Parts: sequence; C-alpha cells; structure tokens
Amino acid sequence: MGKLAKSFFTLYLALLSITAARAQNYEYPELLVAPSASERIKMEAVEEQKRKITTYSPFLVSGAMTAIAGLSLLGNVKEIKPAVTQDDKDKNSEAKMAPYIGIGVGLSWIAASYIMSNRYRPYYQTYNETYKLPTSTKEQKLARERLAEEGMKDAASTMRALSWFSFVTNAGASAVMSSKADDNKAKMMATLSAVVSLAPLIVKPRWVKTYNQHQEYKKKIYGPINVQNLLFEPESRRVIPGVMVSFQF
Repeated sequence: MGKLAKSFFTLYLALLSITAARAQNYEYPELLVAPSASERIKMEAVEEQKRKITTYSPFLVSGAMTAIAGLSLLGNVKEIKPAVTQDDKDKNSEAKMAPYIGIGVGLSWIAASYIMSNRYRPYYQTYNETYKLPTSTKEQKLARERLAEEGMKDAASTMRALSWFSFVTNAGASAVMSSKADDNKAKMMATLSAVVSLAPLIVKPRWVKTYNQHQEYKKKIYGPINVQNLLFEPESRRVIPGVMVSFQF
C-alpha cells in the first residue's frame, strides 16, 4: 500500500502541475477571447465607412427635428403686448431668440454628424496603429491586443458622451421652444422634438455595442474549468478517473 500511495501521490503532483500550467493561460483573457480585439478591429474597420450613415442617423434625425421645430416657431412666440417695462422687453427678446436657438442647435448637430461621419473612423485608425506591431512573443501579442482593446474602449466612450451631449442640447433647446410657443402646433413640434432627442440614447452606436459584446465574451472565459484527472477513492483504495472543477474569477 505504501508503494501504491507513493505512486498515486507522484501521479497526482504531475497532473496538478499540468492543471496549474493550463490555469496560467487564464491570467490573460485578452489572448483567449475569440474573436480577439485585434481581429474585431480588423473586421469592423472594413465595415466602418459603409455604416457611417446608419451610425450617425440618430444624431441627424434628432438635430433635424430640433431645427424643424425652431422653424415652426418663427413668428409664433409668446410676446408681452404692450411691452411697457424693460423687463417686458427683455422677455420678448428672449422669446424671439427661442426659434433661433432650436435652429442653431439642430443645424449644428447636422453639421457635426456630417463631419464626423466622414472623418471619425476610430477602428480604422486603431487598425493602422496595431496591425504592424510584432507578435513573436506572448508579451508582444498581449501588448497588441490591449492597444486594440483600448481603441475599442475609446470609441465606445466617445460615442456614449456624444449621445448624452446630443440629448441634453436637443432636449434643452426643445424645452426652451416649448415654453415660448404661442400656439398648439408650435408647442406640439417642440414636444415632438424633445421626444426625438432620445434617439441617440435609445439606438446604441455600433462601437458601443461592439465593445460591450467583446467584454461579455471576455467574462465567459472565467467560467468553471473542467479538467480530467485521476482521484484516489478511500473506501476501495483504488485510483479512479474523475473530473476536477476549478472556479476562477
């Protein structure tokens, strides 16, 4: 029995070392996720230019609706008549400015969307920065994947911030126009503009969805690791095949 126990212990240590070697790979999920960040960047960079209209359509629609609401408000603002005091005159001036605020905000977003759709290509830029990097060693591969993932994260963060900024400015302009509208039609257009300003928040940009999906794939790597092993059964005092489950987080 002494020899059997010694043989089992030796075999157990050998299998344990194999298991530990396998587990070390899980220290770098960037190298295990499929598709990798660099592969995802490459695939998305090809389609990035083709999707420029759909990517910025929520911003275009929201800006266009704000501009239309501003146009409908021209000549339909509340004015104090007669404007006797200076305060009355100031309020009338503010009311007259309301349509131009909506038109200005709306046209600004249309222009910004057009410019960014033609110039802002984060995945293509990241691909150009990473595809020539060496990948001979694990450290080099890891550096490439992390730089690619940083590019994905930056693009997603930019679009999240842009979505919120679009909502705040368009909804704010719509609120101003609604408060200064003199008839129901102009007020209805301003209200509709406020509703449409939610579009960039509801329709998530491709870059945000891609980064979130990549993060989900990485999380799935840390599920239970099943490893076949030999175990010692105390009652029968025999070595039997078994499965070891290791949870890593």
